[in-house]
Amino acid sequence: MSYDFSSLSHPDFESLCLDLVGAHTSLRFEAFSPGPDGGIDGRHAKANELTILQVKHYRGSRFSDLTRAMRHERASIEELQPTRYILATSHVLTPDNKAVLAEIIGPSHQSESDILGPAELNRLLRDNRDIEKAHIKLWLSSAVVLDQIVNAALSGFTNATKDEIERKVKVYAQNPSFKEASDLLEKRNVIIVSGPPGVGKTTLAEMLAYNYLGGELAARSCS
Repeated sequence: MSYDFSSLSHPDFESLCLDLVGAHTSLRFEAFSPGPDGGIDGRHAKANELTILQVKHYRGSRFSDLTRAMRHERASIEELQPTRYILATSHVLTPDNKAVLAEIIGPSHQSESDILGPAELNRLLRDNRDIEKAHIKLWLSSAVVLDQIVNAALSGFTNATKDEIERKVKVYAQNPSFKEASDLLEKRNVIIVSGPPGVGKTTLAEMLAYNYLGGELAARSCS
Protein backbone atom coordinates (compact mmCIF):
# COMPACT_ATOMS: atom_id res chain seq x y z
CA MET A 1 0.00 0.00 0.00
CA SER A 2 1.33 3.45 -0.94
CA TYR A 3 0.32 6.68 0.81
CA ASP A 4 0.33 10.32 -0.25
CA PHE A 5 -0.05 11.40 3.43
CA SER A 6 -2.83 13.87 2.60
CA SER A 7 -5.02 12.40 5.35
CA LEU A 8 -2.55 13.45 8.04
CA SER A 9 -2.40 16.81 9.79
CA HIS A 10 1.04 18.38 10.20
CA PRO A 11 1.43 17.06 13.80
CA ASP A 12 0.36 13.59 12.65
CA PHE A 13 2.82 13.64 9.75
CA GLU A 14 5.59 14.95 12.00
CA SER A 15 4.97 12.17 14.52
CA LEU A 16 5.07 9.56 11.75
CA CYS A 17 8.35 10.92 10.37
CA LEU A 18 9.96 10.98 13.82
CA ASP A 19 9.13 7.28 14.21
CA LEU A 20 10.19 6.30 10.69
CA VAL A 21 13.44 8.25 10.56
CA GLY A 22 14.28 7.11 14.07
CA ALA A 23 13.87 3.48 13.03
CA HIS A 24 15.80 4.07 9.79
CA THR A 25 18.77 5.76 11.45
CA SER A 26 18.62 3.85 14.76
CA LEU A 27 18.52 7.23 16.52
CA ARG A 28 16.15 8.24 19.29
CA PHE A 29 14.86 11.71 18.45
CA GLU A 30 13.59 14.17 21.00
CA ALA A 31 10.20 15.60 20.04
CA PHE A 32 8.90 19.04 20.99
CA SER A 33 5.52 20.65 21.59
CA PRO A 34 3.67 22.43 18.77
CA GLY A 35 4.68 25.99 18.01
CA PRO A 36 7.84 27.79 16.84
CA ASP A 37 10.54 25.11 16.82
CA GLY A 38 13.68 27.05 15.93
CA GLY A 39 14.26 24.77 12.96
CA ILE A 40 13.97 21.58 15.03
CA ASP A 41 11.21 18.96 14.75
CA GLY A 42 13.43 16.18 16.06
CA ARG A 43 16.83 16.25 17.74
CA HIS A 44 19.41 13.64 18.66
CA ALA A 45 22.43 14.91 20.55
CA LYS A 46 25.35 12.71 21.57
CA ALA A 47 28.82 13.93 22.57
CA ASN A 48 29.90 16.30 19.78
CA GLU A 49 27.34 15.05 17.30
CA LEU A 50 24.01 16.77 16.66
CA THR A 51 21.43 15.33 14.25
CA ILE A 52 18.46 17.50 13.37
CA LEU A 53 15.26 16.25 11.72
CA GLN A 54 13.05 18.82 10.03
CA VAL A 55 9.59 17.82 8.72
CA LYS A 56 7.73 19.74 6.01
CA HIS A 57 4.19 18.62 5.23
CA TYR A 58 3.78 20.21 1.79
CA ARG A 59 1.57 17.71 -0.01
CA GLY A 60 -0.29 19.53 -2.80
CA SER A 61 1.88 22.66 -2.55
CA ARG A 62 4.27 23.97 -5.17
CA PHE A 63 7.93 23.09 -4.96
CA SER A 64 8.66 26.81 -4.77
CA ASP A 65 6.68 26.92 -1.51
CA LEU A 66 8.89 24.19 -0.06
CA THR A 67 12.11 25.86 -1.18
CA ARG A 68 10.93 29.19 0.23
CA ALA A 69 10.28 27.53 3.59
CA MET A 70 13.69 25.85 3.55
CA ARG A 71 15.46 29.11 2.73
CA HIS A 72 13.76 30.55 5.79
CA GLU A 73 15.17 27.62 7.80
CA ARG A 74 18.74 28.24 6.61
CA ALA A 75 19.47 30.80 9.35
CA SER A 76 18.40 28.28 11.99
CA ILE A 77 20.54 25.59 10.37
CA GLU A 78 23.61 27.84 10.45
CA GLU A 79 22.95 28.77 14.07
CA LEU A 80 22.48 25.15 15.15
CA GLN A 81 25.41 23.84 13.06
CA PRO A 82 24.27 20.20 13.18
CA THR A 83 26.65 17.47 12.10
CA ARG A 84 23.77 15.90 10.21
CA TYR A 85 20.55 17.43 8.91
CA ILE A 86 17.65 15.26 7.74
CA LEU A 87 14.65 16.62 5.86
CA ALA A 88 11.40 14.66 5.49
CA THR A 89 8.61 16.02 3.32
CA SER A 90 5.31 14.89 1.83
CA HIS A 91 6.09 16.84 -1.37
CA VAL A 92 6.93 14.56 -4.30
CA LEU A 93 10.61 15.01 -5.19
CA THR A 94 12.71 14.55 -8.31
CA PRO A 95 16.53 14.18 -8.34
CA ASP A 96 16.77 17.84 -9.40
CA ASN A 97 14.49 18.85 -6.50
CA LYS A 98 16.78 17.06 -4.07
CA ALA A 99 19.82 18.81 -5.51
CA VAL A 100 18.15 22.20 -5.00
CA LEU A 101 17.19 21.37 -1.42
CA ALA A 102 20.69 20.07 -0.66
CA GLU A 103 22.18 23.37 -1.81
CA ILE A 104 19.75 25.32 0.37
CA ILE A 105 20.55 23.20 3.44
CA GLY A 106 24.24 23.82 3.01
CA PRO A 107 27.24 22.22 4.77
CA SER A 108 25.08 20.26 7.23
CA HIS A 109 23.78 18.22 4.31
CA GLN A 110 25.65 14.90 4.22
CA SER A 111 23.83 12.95 1.53
CA GLU A 112 20.78 13.30 -0.69
CA SER A 113 19.54 10.11 0.98
CA ASP A 114 18.93 12.36 4.01
CA ILE A 115 16.24 14.17 2.01
CA LEU A 116 13.19 11.91 2.25
CA GLY A 117 10.15 12.34 0.04
CA PRO A 118 6.97 10.22 -0.15
CA ALA A 119 8.72 7.44 -2.08
CA GLU A 120 11.33 6.96 0.64
CA LEU A 121 8.79 7.29 3.44
CA ASN A 122 6.59 4.62 1.87
CA ARG A 123 9.60 2.31 1.58
CA LEU A 124 10.34 2.85 5.26
CA LEU A 125 6.71 2.07 6.07
CA ARG A 126 6.98 -1.22 4.20
CA ASP A 127 10.07 -2.04 6.27
CA ASN A 128 8.38 -1.02 9.54
CA ARG A 129 4.86 -2.44 9.61
CA ASP A 130 4.62 -1.89 13.36
CA ILE A 131 4.98 1.86 12.82
CA GLU A 132 2.37 1.79 10.07
CA LYS A 133 -0.06 -0.02 12.36
CA ALA A 134 0.58 2.44 15.21
CA HIS A 135 -0.51 5.43 13.09
CA ILE A 136 -4.14 4.52 12.48
CA LYS A 137 -5.04 7.82 10.81
CA LEU A 138 -2.56 6.94 8.08
CA TRP A 139 -3.88 3.58 6.92
CA LEU A 140 -7.46 3.65 8.16
CA SER A 141 -8.33 6.64 5.98
CA SER A 142 -6.71 5.17 2.86
CA ALA A 143 -9.06 4.47 -0.04
CA VAL A 144 -8.27 0.75 -0.13
CA VAL A 145 -9.07 0.14 3.53
CA LEU A 146 -12.12 2.41 3.55
CA ASP A 147 -13.62 0.69 0.52
CA GLN A 148 -13.13 -2.71 2.11
CA ILE A 149 -14.62 -1.60 5.43
CA VAL A 150 -17.67 -0.06 3.76
CA ASN A 151 -18.23 -3.12 1.56
CA ALA A 152 -17.48 -5.70 4.24
CA ALA A 153 -20.55 -7.73 5.11
CA LEU A 154 -19.93 -7.58 8.83
CA SER A 155 -22.40 -6.84 11.63
CA GLY A 156 -22.14 -3.29 12.90
CA PHE A 157 -20.79 -1.83 9.67
CA THR A 158 -23.81 -2.27 7.40
CA ASN A 159 -24.85 1.36 7.85
CA ALA A 160 -21.35 2.83 7.86
CA THR A 161 -20.27 5.09 5.03
CA LYS A 162 -16.84 6.03 3.81
CA ASP A 163 -17.44 9.73 4.57
CA GLU A 164 -18.53 9.00 8.15
CA ILE A 165 -15.49 6.86 8.90
CA GLU A 166 -13.08 9.29 7.26
CA ARG A 167 -14.58 12.24 9.14
CA LYS A 168 -14.29 10.51 12.50
CA VAL A 169 -10.76 9.27 11.93
CA LYS A 170 -9.47 12.69 10.90
CA VAL A 171 -10.74 14.43 14.03
CA TYR A 172 -10.05 11.63 16.50
CA ALA A 173 -7.27 12.51 18.95
CA GLN A 174 -5.70 9.23 20.04
CA ASN A 175 -5.12 9.20 23.81
CA PRO A 176 -3.79 6.71 26.38
CA SER A 177 -7.24 5.14 26.82
CA PHE A 178 -7.09 3.88 23.23
CA LYS A 179 -3.85 1.96 23.79
CA GLU A 180 -5.06 0.68 27.16
CA ALA A 181 -8.32 -0.57 25.67
CA SER A 182 -6.55 -2.03 22.63
CA ASP A 183 -4.08 -3.91 24.83
CA LEU A 184 -6.93 -5.28 26.94
CA LEU A 185 -8.73 -6.47 23.80
CA GLU A 186 -5.61 -8.27 22.63
CA LYS A 187 -5.27 -9.93 26.03
CA ARG A 188 -8.90 -10.71 26.96
CA ASN A 189 -10.81 -10.43 23.64
CA VAL A 190 -13.54 -8.35 25.32
CA ILE A 191 -13.80 -5.05 27.20
CA ILE A 192 -16.52 -2.85 28.70
CA VAL A 193 -16.29 0.85 27.86
CA SER A 194 -18.01 2.82 30.62
CA GLY A 195 -18.19 6.38 31.87
CA PRO A 196 -20.49 9.42 32.14
CA PRO A 197 -22.21 10.90 29.08
CA GLY A 198 -20.06 12.90 26.70
CA VAL A 199 -16.64 11.43 27.54
CA GLY A 200 -16.29 9.67 24.18
CA LYS A 201 -17.31 6.08 24.91
CA THR A 202 -18.97 5.57 21.52
CA THR A 203 -16.08 7.16 19.64
CA LEU A 204 -13.54 5.02 21.47
CA ALA A 205 -15.57 1.87 20.72
CA GLU A 206 -15.85 2.83 17.06
CA MET A 207 -12.13 3.57 16.73
CA LEU A 208 -11.28 0.25 18.34
CA ALA A 209 -13.62 -1.55 15.94
CA TYR A 210 -12.30 0.35 12.91
CA ASN A 211 -8.75 -0.28 14.09
CA TYR A 212 -9.33 -4.02 14.36
CA LEU A 213 -11.26 -4.42 11.13
CA GLY A 214 -9.13 -1.98 9.17
CA GLY A 215 -5.92 -3.56 10.41
CA GLU A 216 -7.05 -7.00 9.28
CA LEU A 217 -8.01 -5.70 5.85
CA ALA A 218 -4.85 -3.62 5.50
CA ALA A 219 -2.75 -6.66 6.31
CA ARG A 220 -4.53 -8.68 3.64
CA SER A 221 -4.14 -5.97 1.01
CA CYS A 222 -0.41 -5.72 1.75
CA SER A 223 0.20 -9.47 1.65
